Amino acid sequence: MKPCRVLAVAVVAGLCAGATPAPAGPPGAAGGLGPAAATEGAGALRRQLLDLGLAPGEVDEAVSACERAGMSGAETARVLRLLARARLAGLPQRELLLKLQEGVAKGAGPEAIQEALEHKARVLRQAKNLVDRLVLEGLPAFSYPVAIQAVADALAAGASPAEILESVRQGTALGRGRPDLRGVFCRSRPRSP
Repeated sequence: MKPCRVLAVAVVAGLCAGATPAPAGPPGAAGGLGPAAATEGAGALRRQLLDLGLAPGEVDEAVSACERAGMSGAETARVLRLLARARLAGLPQRELLLKLQEGVAKGAGPEAIQEALEHKARVLRQAKNLVDRLVLEGLPAFSYPVAIQAVADALAAGASPAEILESVRQGTALGRGRPDLRGVFCRSRPRSP
C-alpha cells in the first residue's frame, strides 16, 4: 500500500474512532504541529487541524490532493502543517488549497508543489502585513480576507509593496493590468477640527 494511502486510512480510522480532539500545543511540543505531530500519526495531526478551525472537507481535500500527487505520508504532513500555520497566521488557507489543486492538475511533483505552496504562503503573509498596516493607518478593508487576497494578487502581478501602499492611500489604480485595490478599502473622510 502506498504511504499516502496509509495516511488516508489512518485519517479515516481516526474519524471513525470518534476520538476527542487533542489540544494543539506549541509547534514542536508533544501534541503540537511541529515534528512531534508527524510521529504521533495522521489522526492526531488531523484533529489538531480541525481544532484550529479548518473544515473537515478542507483537510480531506488536502489529503486527497496529496495522495493524487503521489506524496509520501511525511510530505502530506508537511502540507497539512503549512495549512495549519496559515490558519494560525490568519491567512486565507483556501488559497493554499487552490494552489495545491493547481499543482496536482498540472501533474507537478511533490517537491514542486511544496515549493509553490511555500511561495504562496510567503506572498499571502506579505499581503496580510500590508493590509494590517493600512488598517492601522485608518483605511479599513471592506472584507479582511478579500483584501489580503487582492493585495496578494497585486504582489503576484508585480506591484511592489510601496506601490500598493501608495495606491490605497491615494485612492488610485495600480494600472498596467494589475488588480485595482480602490474598492477593497474604505476611504476615510478627513476629520474636521
